[in-house]
Amino acid sequence: MLTVGYGDIGAVTPLEKWICISWMMFGVIIYAFGIGTISQVLEKVEQKKNALKAKTDVVEVFCSETKIKPFLKRKVVEALEYNSGRNVFSWIESGLFNEIPIELKYAICTEIHDGVIGRHDFFAGKSPEFTSLFVPLLMPLKVEANDVLYVDN
Repeated sequence: MLTVGYGDIGAVTPLEKWICISWMMFGVIIYAFGIGTISQVLEKVEQKKNALKAKTDVVEVFCSETKIKPFLKRKVVEALEYNSGRNVFSWIESGLFNEIPIELKYAICTEIHDGVIGRHDFFAGKSPEFTSLFVPLLMPLKVEANDVLYVDN
């Protein structure tokens, strides 16, 4: 986008020169936009990785001070890593989620949770408004195959 050939053919008239300069400026803008977008993506990944590292460092210090068993520490770190990868609601806290219609919020909530929301007994008969307000409050939880979450007496 920044070259106009091998030099054997060049702009001669003022209109041709203006078109070439405009095309070069357009190319610079496109390249700058692409590099800026890639930089933002890499920065976001780095921020997420640094936040996870800070959390695991705190867990490491806590576990060493309280003499927590290594298998328990490993489970805590795995849970943090899992939550870090699954935390899709961080953008909801920015307020963007409040600006979209209820039907769209409901569709997003259902899609994020792989359609489980529509099939779960708790949400049966509940309005989309209720579901749209309740589901963002849910946090991801990694459980093992034999873990018990709730026992009803």
